[in-house]
Amino acid sequence: MPAKATNAALQQKLDELAAFAGEGPEVRRPANLALVHLERAALVAWDAEGLAATRAVHAKLAPGLPEAELALRRADAWLRLMAGEVEGLEEVGKALYSEGSAAQDASMVIDATLMRAMAALTSRDAEEAKALSRRASRMAR
Repeated sequence: MPAKATNAALQQKLDELAAFAGEGPEVRRPANLALVHLERAALVAWDAEGLAATRAVHAKLAPGLPEAELALRRADAWLRLMAGEVEGLEEVGKALYSEGSAAQDASMVIDATLMRAMAALTSRDAEEAKALSRRASRMAR
């Protein structure tokens, strides 16, 4: 599918989800989950533009939803990584890991571990990167 068609399809989904911004938490919570899945799809495609657009809509639905606020911080961290801004990523990964663990959010814990692995790679610590990558892989199974 051409990029333009993909972006149009994504924009249509984002517009539909953005319509829930004025609703209560019981309505925004499922929309938050849909946005998390769209952010994941953008991440897997390494689509920074799509991730940023999805994150922007997500921010409109997040107030009062702690799980959404945590997911926004994850999206911010991935966007930083995609832009090559890796300074402080290790600390961000540790914080997301801790908060994801406390929230019993396995995807957050796995992503945080992957961020830490990528941060280790940028600091040329191949052994730490390998250990963290293996750990994330085991957690994802």
